[in-house]
Amino acid sequence: MLKSLKFRLTVLYAGIFAAFLVVFSAGIYFLASSRAWKDFDRDLERDAKAFASLVREEWHEIRIGEHTLDNWLDELKPIPNLLHASVSLTDARGRIVFQTPEMKTIPPRAAPRAGDQVPRLSTELFSFPRHPGLYRIVTMDLSKDQGPPMVLEFSRSTMDLSRFLYRMGLGLLLGLPLLIGLAFVAGYFFIKRTIQPVDQMAGLAREISAGDLARRIPIPASMGEFRQLALTLNGMLSRLEESFARMKTFTANAAHELKNPVASVRSALETSVGRSPGEMEEAIRDALEDLGRLTEITDKLFLLARADAGQLLGATEPVDLVEIAGQVVAAFEGPANARRMSIRLESEPVTVKAGAALLRRAIHNLIENAVKYGKEGGEIRIRVGAGGVEVRNDGPTLSPEHLPHIFDRFYRVDPSRSDRVPGTGLGLAIVKSIVEAHGGSVRAESAEGRTTFTLSLPGVSTARPAAVPSG
Repeated sequence: MLKSLKFRLTVLYAGIFAAFLVVFSAGIYFLASSRAWKDFDRDLERDAKAFASLVREEWHEIRIGEHTLDNWLDELKPIPNLLHASVSLTDARGRIVFQTPEMKTIPPRAAPRAGDQVPRLSTELFSFPRHPGLYRIVTMDLSKDQGPPMVLEFSRSTMDLSRFLYRMGLGLLLGLPLLIGLAFVAGYFFIKRTIQPVDQMAGLAREISAGDLARRIPIPASMGEFRQLALTLNGMLSRLEESFARMKTFTANAAHELKNPVASVRSALETSVGRSPGEMEEAIRDALEDLGRLTEITDKLFLLARADAGQLLGATEPVDLVEIAGQVVAAFEGPANARRMSIRLESEPVTVKAGAALLRRAIHNLIENAVKYGKEGGEIRIRVGAGGVEVRNDGPTLSPEHLPHIFDRFYRVDPSRSDRVPGTGLGLAIVKSIVEAHGGSVRAESAEGRTTFTLSLPGVSTARPAAVPSG
């Protein structure tokens, strides 16, 4: 399971979600903390200014004789409790004029003096020894603006705020694993559901055997990528089905072609037993003829097998196409004359880098096919040029449905002629294999009583190959 695609995708999804959640939670915490401290300081400063205004008003009343200092101090005592603050007032000589009980624990050196360079408004953290916890303290010089020559220290405990931020951070820390776990579970089921079509395709593909290639994978109605995958797999199955069908046909045809000469050899040898020397010699001659045909078929099958394995083309060299075509034409002048056919070669000097023996065999098969199936008394024209080799013969027009299959192995346009015209049905298939091994192509066209085969090869040049000096 740990190596499954679903698990790895889930881990990746959960990891990305966890990283985002940690960054988001940290950002939320720091933003909330910063905002809370700013609000705390703003309220503290506001209340400190309000208390300072009250002190200035009362001090003015003392100066004009409406209150005494003692009465004034008595009136100040309940105010800090109402403001939830601790207060200390220090005169110009550093003596404490007024102080709430918790402020009495401040060391003497911490008490500022009036007239010192005390900032009008400042904040700092301070921990009272007898009252543990952090306090935010605002220090104000009241002597300005005709106020009393005193310094005000106005402080408030941060315990509630710290407790709130602590609980908030703890909640985020405890909530993160839970959210990540939920994301992992939800992601796993979501990914499992998402790639379920792949599992279905894999299961169906495992069920398809060589004898059941007609089955196809259902095409999903949506999800473009999976739909494309299903179409691709079905295309592959179609190609496999076609390949297996061709293989079965090829095997059956090969068995049929091999069966006849083998049966003929056996029959000839069996019937020669006990016969006269002359009859035995004739039977052996027939057997040798059939064995020659059997050898021809096996040689052709072996060549096609090498082509299928990509081992057909060996070393190449510059080859004179005109010279090879001329040699093949000369070899078929006799068979062509026997059928009263004229054979004509038209050429221009061209060379190509190829295997000479293979190229000769391809041209040989094309001309042999024209001689066998061309019209008796007709014409065969071979043209060699920059476009390759073209072999045209007079004869019956081939139907369009035959042309795409004419280069298939053992394919015959007219099976009824197979007994009258010798051959194996492999000649054109060999031509195609040889040409494709050289990176070229071959095509057939048939119209108005003429059939044309065009053999195209890459790298055809009009320059003749350099002569190799003899030793």
